[in-house]
Amino acid sequence: MLRIVAILFSKIDDELDRVNRYALIVLVGIMTLTVLLGVVSRGINVSVTWTQEVSEFAFVWLSLLGTAAVFKRKGHIVVDAANDLMPKKMVGGIQFFGEITMIAFFVLLIYSGTEIGLINYATKSPVLGLSVGLHYLSVPVASLLMMLNQLNRFFSKLAQR
Repeated sequence: MLRIVAILFSKIDDELDRVNRYALIVLVGIMTLTVLLGVVSRGINVSVTWTQEVSEFAFVWLSLLGTAAVFKRKGHIVVDAANDLMPKKMVGGIQFFGEITMIAFFVLLIYSGTEIGLINYATKSPVLGLSVGLHYLSVPVASLLMMLNQLNRFFSKLAQR
């Protein structure tokens, strides 16, 4: 049963990662084009006021979705020097506790990020009139991606035992 769950989480995680990578490419493109348009328009004394707001929205989402992509590839900083000094069983227990703690933390971020996003949903951005809640909703979306990735790792390890 654990192998089936591990395979299911692996497929879901890989597919969401693929979609996330495409979203990151689009967001980099949007940010690059809007910043370039803003710089060029100021250089020729034409005001294109929406470029800053669009690039800001893209940057917020790019930062958080990029965090999820790095988390998937274990690209974050890890200090594991202490692991070499401890017995293997103790390291395994600490890692298990850390994985459970991370899942709980992601659940907290999903809940609180959604709550803050919904609270601010009615507030509109000054130029485009987009919901400011869209900024905050990037937190639960990225946290959901990271939680699913962590669950994938967790169930894969359990299935290997």
